[in-house]
Amino acid sequence: MPDRVVAGAWRLPFVRFAVVGAVTGAIHLGGFVLLRTWWEPVVANAVALTVATVVNTEGNRRISFTEERSEPVWRQHVKAAVALLASLAVAAVAFSALDPGHRVLEVAVVVGADATSILVRYLLLRHWVFPPTRGGVLARPDHHG
Repeated sequence: MPDRVVAGAWRLPFVRFAVVGAVTGAIHLGGFVLLRTWWEPVVANAVALTVATVVNTEGNRRISFTEERSEPVWRQHVKAAVALLASLAVAAVAFSALDPGHRVLEVAVVVGADATSILVRYLLLRHWVFPPTRGGVLARPDHHG
């Protein structure tokens, strides 16, 4: 029975999204901590989050949202960059409120910014970057005028 529960849960895009997110969240946080050794927090976060976003977008494209698409991969990555910019803005504002040198608080800002952007990122990826498809054609809502 537990194997069926795990297999059933794995079929849900949000569960796969969470697994990809956990891996790329670790990449982001680890990259931030490493880069913060040399760079200011906003720069270290921007570089670490950019790398994590590229990995996250590709992981979600291949694992979480696997339907056929007619849209080119590069366009999916450009759309994901919009979510990246929003996350960077939130973190930059939070970093500006901190006194310099409080590394524990800086890490908390990174974790907090990531946590607040998870649902927004899922919704953007699910409905805009990787919208559900019907027979290989992008699904569009019917507009009744």
